[in-house]
Parts: sequence; structure tokens; C-alpha cells
Amino acid sequence: MKNLGYFFLLAVCFLSIKTWAQEPVKHQIKSYTSENGTLYWNKKMPVYLRIATTPNEQGILLKNNTSETNNGAVYLDFEGKNSLKKKVNLPVENSKIPVEITWDVYADGIAPKTTSGFNEAQVYNSKTAVFYGVNLNVTLNATDQGAGVENIYYAINGTNYSAYNSQITFADEGKFTLSYYAADQVGNAEEPTVKHFIVDKTAPKTYYHLTGVSLDNIISTATILYLTPEDSSSGVAKTYYRFDNEEFGTYIGTKINVNQLRDGRHVLQYYSVDNVGNKETVQTYNFYLDKTAPILASDILGDRFIVDEQIYFSGRTKLKLTAVDNKAGIKHVKYSIDNSEFTNYEQPFYLPSRAGEHIIRYFADDRLDNRTTAAGAFQGKYEEFYHNVAKVYVDLTGPTMGYSISGENFNNRDTLFISSNSKIKLFGNDKESGFQYIAYSLNNSKEEIKFTQPFSLPTQGLNRIYLFAYDNVNNRNVSDFSIMVDNEPPVINYSYSITPVEQKDSLNVYPEYLIMYLSGTDTKVGTDKIYYTLNNEPEKVYGKQITGFSSGELNKLQIRAVDFLNNQTTLNLQFYIR
Repeated sequence: MKNLGYFFLLAVCFLSIKTWAQEPVKHQIKSYTSENGTLYWNKKMPVYLRIATTPNEQGILLKNNTSETNNGAVYLDFEGKNSLKKKVNLPVENSKIPVEITWDVYADGIAPKTTSGFNEAQVYNSKTAVFYGVNLNVTLNATDQGAGVENIYYAINGTNYSAYNSQITFADEGKFTLSYYAADQVGNAEEPTVKHFIVDKTAPKTYYHLTGVSLDNIISTATILYLTPEDSSSGVAKTYYRFDNEEFGTYIGTKINVNQLRDGRHVLQYYSVDNVGNKETVQTYNFYLDKTAPILASDILGDRFIVDEQIYFSGRTKLKLTAVDNKAGIKHVKYSIDNSEFTNYEQPFYLPSRAGEHIIRYFADDRLDNRTTAAGAFQGKYEEFYHNVAKVYVDLTGPTMGYSISGENFNNRDTLFISSNSKIKLFGNDKESGFQYIAYSLNNSKEEIKFTQPFSLPTQGLNRIYLFAYDNVNNRNVSDFSIMVDNEPPVINYSYSITPVEQKDSLNVYPEYLIMYLSGTDTKVGTDKIYYTLNNEPEKVYGKQITGFSSGELNKLQIRAVDFLNNQTTLNLQFYIR
């Protein structure tokens, strides 16, 4: 054979089959010719040699001498460049020069290698999982030593593999399984790389807790204040806190000390950061630190009076303890008399009445256990009140009392009647410690009105007046009386001795011998007097009858009735006398 024909290299093709979830794409092994004409051959494919006289004919399949069953197939031995060489004599200027001709084929049986980059997110490797924070994106890069990378493929959480075109992002958080691999130009595909990781975009949550004494948002220096951070994913990295406008400090998990704070209102701010950099919004707890003990005062309740160096008290002399707290409120007040056991103070208590010096000790705690302190007995734990009972006169009798009425009044059997213009005066007397004052209340009123000047009763009807008289050691006597207030005047009654004979100008006309009769009716105290004026003459007291009317003209009669309380009513009459 003088000329070596062209050799055509044919590849056996494999059909691709349908892929399932997380199953890599079935890649067809094949040959590939690069842009510069280099031929790459998948090393798994057989090589057949054919000989032909023209480039386009099928040619004749050559069989080798090693086997009769493989139809002349051979496989490339070496990864990379494989060469078929032949020496031929080429005519050059009427001569023949031997030349070695080479056919090169690059065998490629090695799959690409893919690397991944997890970018722009903080990472945390725990003993059980890998965590990434916000803004995570994954980039994939593949390299191939032979024909070159055709595509990179990836799948997330069991989905079908997709071709990789740009960085992979994660809008949601949670657990992820990322699988990826690359295939080269001749169908070599690497084994998928599987990455398991968790995307954590949620910040931790931090809670404050109080143990010990506290009341609403009021705490004391004995209150235990601590923080509890929680994170359900990557876990808490650090917790920070501060009071008011201080710099934030790291919380180390123990009691937060508040002793250095002043008494008053404060703000605790705190937040946590997880292991992938998610930062919690700053949380705020407003509280009042109560470091101030209650203020405790003692008072003698008024039953003490001195007259001519003589001390009077009523036998009801008591010590009143008053505790005031600026915030948390009083928990209890306790007292002790002459070294007795401390007793809860509930109300003012009687002082000892026997002669001699007595010591009353007392203290107060607020609801946060701040206690009053004072110099003195028991190293300042209690305050003391010294009560010296020496010359004492016990006045147990209250004053006598009475009243008087000025102005209109009227007694009818057992009932005293007055008008609203009448004045009531109260008085009292005490022969021991002395009269202090008298007070009164009206009807169902609970209010005691201290008497300062005579007063009137404007309310019509029966009024009940309660009297309260006090001496100088506050002994009190009580009395009461009833007064009927009558502000209603009498009713005037009148009658004529004869009927009218006619009418004139819509008025009755009577004969000249007319006689009129008057009377008064009063439902409470009775009518005292009746007065009348006839035709503008001076007013007269009514006796038995009225006569002497003016004949032939209009007569005008004015009548006035008065009861025994000087309540008055008037009546005007007009008529003609013929």
C-alpha cells in the first residue's frame, strides 16, 4: 500500500437515561474536538481503525491479530497524548525523503474536580453541625486536566440536579444538603460532593429574671437579677448588658450586681449574639432600685393636757407609729414595750399608766426588707421613745353640754318648734381638764361640725341634732335633741254675711250692711293674730267681724295672718258696696 488513507475515529455513543432526585445526570461518554483541533477521546470508549481511499467513504475496518472476537477494537493505554506514527517517503524536488507522520489522540478518563466556596456569611462549626449566618452564597469551581469542564451540577435538599450558572443563595433558614459535581467534555463525571449545613438567620432571645424580694418593677440590693439567653440553632456566643448610659459589658452568667447603683429609677439594656453573628435587638427593663429604708415617726395621740402644772390624760393615751416609704411600701412595723417581745404594730396602742420610765422600741421594714436604722439602743436596730409617767391625773368624764334658742320658738307639749330664722347656740362645761369644744351633726350626717357660732336650720320638718362635747384630754360626751322647723304660714279663711246682689266691672256688689268674718288655719303651731287694712286705713287687729264699708264705691281689703313663729301670709280682696 503506497499511500496511507485517512483514518476515521468513531466513538460508541451511550444513551442518557432519566435521572431521579439527587441522582446525578447520566452523562454520555464521547469524543470532543477543541477549538484548536485537538481531539479528546474518552478512555472508556473503544477505538476502531478503518482504511479508505477518500475522506468521505466508510472504508474498511481493520482487524488486529490479537483477538478474533472484538472486531478489531483497541483501547488507548495512556492518559493524555496517544500517537499513531508512520514513516513514509514524500517526493521532494524529484527525490524521496523519509518523513514520520503522526496522528495524535488525547485520552481522557479522569473526571473533573469541583471545589466550593461558602462566602459572605459567618460560619460556626459545632461538634454536630456546621452553621452559617445571613447573606450566605455558595460558589462552585471545577477544574479538569483533559478535555475541560463541560458543566457543574448541583442539587439542594433532594431536588433534581441543575446546571450551575451563578452563585447559590439561600432565602430561607434551616437545614440544607447541597450536592454538586462536574462533568467534562468527554462525559467523565466526578462523584457528587455532599455538604450538610444549617443556615441560621434568627437572632437569640434574652430574658431577665428576678429572684428574691421584688415588687412589680421595684427591686432592692438583695434582689438577684440575672439573664437567660436562648438560641435554638447555632447557639449563643455572647450576651451583653449595661445600666443606664454605661458601656456594654459581657454577661458571664452570674448574678448582676446592683449595689453600685444609686437609689431611684434605672434602665437595664441587654442583648445576645449567636455563633454566626445574628444580633438581638437591644432589650430594655425599666426598674426602680429601692435602697431607702422607711421613715418612722412616733406621736402621742392628743389625750394630754396641762393645767396649772397638773397633767391630765384620759386613760386612752396612745402612741401612734407612722411609717412612710418612698417606693416599695411598708411591709410591717414592730414595737416592744420595756424589753418585751416585738409585736406587729396594727394601730395606736396604750402607753403604760404606772409611774416610772418606760422604753418603747420600734422599727419598720419595707416590702423589699429595707429596715429603719437609728443610733441608740441595740446598735441602731431600733428607735426608742421614752415615756415618763409621773404626776398624772386621769380624767375619764366628758363635759356637760346644752343648747339655747334665740329668735322665734314655740313649745307644743314635747315638741319644740322654730323657724328657719331662729338661731341655735351650743355650750359645754368641764370641771376637770377643762372644756375643749363642742361639735354637732344634723340628721343622718356622719360629719361632726365644730360649733363656732349660732346656726339656723333651713330644712322644713323634723330635724335631729347630735351633740359631741370634748374636754382637753378628748373625753367625749354625746347627746341629741329634736327640733321641728316650721316655715309654712297660716291659711287665711274669709266669709260674707250675705250673698252679692249684682256684679260691677266683674266684681261682686254687696249691700251697705255687709259683715265679713276672718279666720286662720295653721297645721303646726296655730295662728297667732290676723290683721287687716280697709281702704288704706291704718292696719288693725282682727277681732270678731269687719263692718263700716264705704257705700257707693270700690272697697279694698288687705288681710295678713301670722302664726306663733311669725310666719306670715297676706290676701287682697276688692268688691263694691251699693
